[in-house]
Amino acid sequence: MTRATTVAGSVDERIRQIWNDPLQDPAGTLQVVAVASRANKSLGVMRITPQTPTSPTDQFSLDVARARADVILTSGSILRSEPHLRHTISDATSRWRREVLGKKSPPEVIFLSRGPGLPLSHPALGQPGALVAISSAATAACRNELQSRGIRHREIPEDSPQELVRELLAEGVGTITLEIGPSTAETFYNHAPQVGELMLSWCEDFELPEALDAGDFASWEKLQRILGVPRHETIIEEPSYCWRFSHWRAKG
Repeated sequence: MTRATTVAGSVDERIRQIWNDPLQDPAGTLQVVAVASRANKSLGVMRITPQTPTSPTDQFSLDVARARADVILTSGSILRSEPHLRHTISDATSRWRREVLGKKSPPEVIFLSRGPGLPLSHPALGQPGALVAISSAATAACRNELQSRGIRHREIPEDSPQELVRELLAEGVGTITLEIGPSTAETFYNHAPQVGELMLSWCEDFELPEALDAGDFASWEKLQRILGVPRHETIIEEPSYCWRFSHWRAKG
C-alpha cells in the first residue's frame, strides 16, 4: 500500500467511524451546517467568529462535504464578511477525493450574487473552479467587469437558487454542497424540498447567544418530515463542548 493510499484510507476509516457510511455515493443536494440551541430550544445556525466554539470533527465534516462536491454553492455576500476565505480541502481529504471518489479536479465554486457590491478582487474568485452566478439585477457594468477580469459567470435562472440547482443536476452534476446562509437554505426545505443529504454538526451543551446567531435552522419536526430520522448519529466530547454529528438522507 502506497503512502497516498494509506492517507486516503485513514480518511475513509474516520468517515465510517463518525457517520457509519462511506459517503461515496452522489448526494444530489447536500447541506453541511453547524448549529446550536437557543434559550428557547430552537436551533440557530452558528455565525463563524473568533468567539464561536470550534470542533475538529466539525471542520472535518466541512472538509468531507467539500471533497464530495462537484459544485459548492455559496453566497457572494460571504466574500464581504470573510476577506480571506478560500474553499480549501485538506491534503489528506483531497487524496480521499482523488483516490476513493475518483474526482481529479477541484470542485466548481459558484457564488450567488445580485451583482452590485461583489468584491471582484477577492482571492476566492481567483481559486480554481470559481464562478459567479448573477441575477437579473446585475448591471451591464457588472457583467462587463466580470468579463474583463476573466471571472467566469452564468445567469441564475428565474433569479432562483433552487432553479439553478435543478439546472445543474439536469446537466449531470452529482453532488452540490450548499454552504449558504440560513435564509437561502430555508428555501431548499420549503414547498418541494431539494435537500438530498444533511451533514449536521450540533454543539449540544452550548446556548447560542444573539451575537453568534446567524439565523434560523429548520426545526427538528421539519427535518423529520422531509428527511425522516437520522441514518446515524455520533456524540463526541470535543475540547470545547459536546457535539452531535448526524447524517440525514432524504426519504425514498
